[in-house]
Amino acid sequence: MRAIHASLLLPLFLLASPVHADEAVEVEAATVDLYERLNAGDAKGFGNYLLPGGFTEFNNESAELLKLDLDFFKRAMTSGARIDLHASDIKVNVLGKVAIATGHRTGAITLPDGKRIDSRMRLTMVWSQQAGGWKLQHVHLSDTGEARRG
Repeated sequence: MRAIHASLLLPLFLLASPVHADEAVEVEAATVDLYERLNAGDAKGFGNYLLPGGFTEFNNESAELLKLDLDFFKRAMTSGARIDLHASDIKVNVLGKVAIATGHRTGAITLPDGKRIDSRMRLTMVWSQQAGGWKLQHVHLSDTGEARRG
C-alpha cells in the first residue's frame, strides 16, 4: 500500500518542479538585470526591483546592517562614479514566495577621482515575490580574498 502512495506522489513532485524552475529563472534574471540597471544608471529600472523602503545589506565595508533605498542608488548613479558590477555563477533556491540567490558579484567601481576599486565578492540575495514581481529584501556580500584597490 505504501508503494502505491509513493508512486502516486512522484508525479505531483514532478509537476511542481517546473513552476519552481520558472521562478528560479525569473530570480536569476532579476539578479543579473538589477546590476545591469545599476551600471546603466537606470534608476527607474533598478527601482522596479525594490520595495519603497529599500532592502538591507551586510558587506565588508560596514560593521552595521545597512538599509539601502532607491535614493541611495540615485545618488551613486549621479555621483560621477562609473559602476561596472555583474552578478555571475547564480544559483537560486525558491521557497514558496521567497527565493535565495547565491553567486558572485564581480567588477569595479571607478570613483570620480579616477581611483578604481576592483572586487570579487560572494553574493547572497533574498528576494520575495510581490504583486509587482520579485523584490529584493536583503543582500549579503563577503570578500573572497580576491578584492583589491587599484
